[in-house]
Amino acid sequence: MTVHVFPVRIAGSTFSADEQVATNPLWVKQLAFGHRKEVTYCLCDREELIPLVIRHYSTGRGLAHYGLARWKGTNWEHHAECRFFSEHFEDGRSSRVSAAFRELENGCVRVHLSRPLGLSADASSARSSTEVGAVKRARAQTRGKASDSALFNRVWRVANLNMYRGKDCTWFNGSLRFLHAASKFVVRKSGESLADFLLVGAPSHSRNAQAHNGAVLERGARHPSRLYLLARLKAPTQAQLAKETFLLPLQDFAALPKVLIKKAQLDRFLDTRAFARASLSNPDANVICLFCIEPGSNGWWHCVDVAALVASNSLIPVESSYELEMERYLIRQSRIFVKPLHGEENETTGKRRPDFLLLATKPRTAVEVWGMSTSEYLDSKAARINWYHETRIPLVSWNAVASEHLPVLPPPRP
Repeated sequence: MTVHVFPVRIAGSTFSADEQVATNPLWVKQLAFGHRKEVTYCLCDREELIPLVIRHYSTGRGLAHYGLARWKGTNWEHHAECRFFSEHFEDGRSSRVSAAFRELENGCVRVHLSRPLGLSADASSARSSTEVGAVKRARAQTRGKASDSALFNRVWRVANLNMYRGKDCTWFNGSLRFLHAASKFVVRKSGESLADFLLVGAPSHSRNAQAHNGAVLERGARHPSRLYLLARLKAPTQAQLAKETFLLPLQDFAALPKVLIKKAQLDRFLDTRAFARASLSNPDANVICLFCIEPGSNGWWHCVDVAALVASNSLIPVESSYELEMERYLIRQSRIFVKPLHGEENETTGKRRPDFLLLATKPRTAVEVWGMSTSEYLDSKAARINWYHETRIPLVSWNAVASEHLPVLPPPRP
C-alpha cells in the first residue's frame, strides 16, 4: 500500500501535496507562522478536519526548520493511506523502544540496534572488556536500543504488511515490500540502511531479490559483518533433527548462502512459541523469521539469533489459531482492516492494542478475540471492555473459547 501526502490547512490556507515542499517559500513561511499559534489540519478525511502539530526541529548548529506531526490520540482518525495514520490509539511502546527509533526529516528512520553488525574481530573489540562495558553502560543510560523483534515488527508495519486492503499479498510481493521498507531504516552513522545488510529468502523466480542478495553478499565479502535474513521457516526433517547442527530449514533459498543452525538453538526458540511450532505444519499459516547470521569458514554462515512472527497466507500477522480464524472471516466479509503490532515480539501494551481494527467503519471499530478463560485473563478482558466503553471506541468481540458464532460486523461506511 502506498502512503499518500494529503492536503493540509494552516491558518486558513490550504496546501496540496505538491506544495508541501521545502522549496516553496510560502509553505515554509506558513509553517513558521502557524507554530504554536494556529491549529493545523489534515484533510485526508472528507467528512472532518483532523488536527496536526507543527514541530520545531533544530540541527544544533544554529539551523532550524518546521515540520508536521500527528496530534496525540488521532492515530485512527486519519485515512488508512495517510502518512499520519497509525493502528495504535496511543503509542504503547515503552520510551526505551521509542528512543531506539528516531524519525529523520527525509522520511527515513535512524535505528540503534541492540546487537552491533560488526564482528568481534573488529578493531573496536581491541579495547578491554572493562572499557567496552563502561561505554555500553553509559550509552544504555542515554539511548534505547532496538531488539531484533522490535526492528522486525517496525519494518513490517512500515511496509504495511499488517494491513489488508482487499487483495491477498503473496510472499513474492511481501518480501520485496519488506526489502523496500528496510531501505528507509538507517542502521549506521555512515548512512547505510538495513537493506544493505538484509538477505531475502524469495522464490526462485524473483530476479530482483536474487540480484539484491548477490550485491549484499559481495559487499559482505569485502567488509565482513553480520547480516539479517528474512525468510519463511519450515519444519526440519527427521534426518536434520538427528544432527546437532544442520542447514537452516527454509521454504525459499534461491541465491542465499548456506546457513547453519544448532538443533538446541531452534528447540529453545520454538519451545517458547507453541503457536509458531504448531504453525509449521499448518498450510494456512507461515512462520516468518528475521535471522541474524554471521560468517563462518569456507563460505558457511551461522545463525546468531531469531525473531519471528506467524502470518496467514495473506501475510497478516496473527497470534493464535483463533486470530487466524478471525482473519479469514474478515477477508471473507471483504473487510479492510489492520493487525496492530507490538514494538517487541512479546511486549504487552495493555488495553491500547486491539487484535484487529476495521478501517472502513466510522468511527473505526476494534475487534477483539477472547481465547482464554482463566481468572487473570477474564479480569484483563473486563478492563479492556471497560476502556473501550470509556473511550467510546466501537468494539466487536468474539468469545472463541466458548465456541460462539463469529460476530456480525458493523456495515462499512459508503
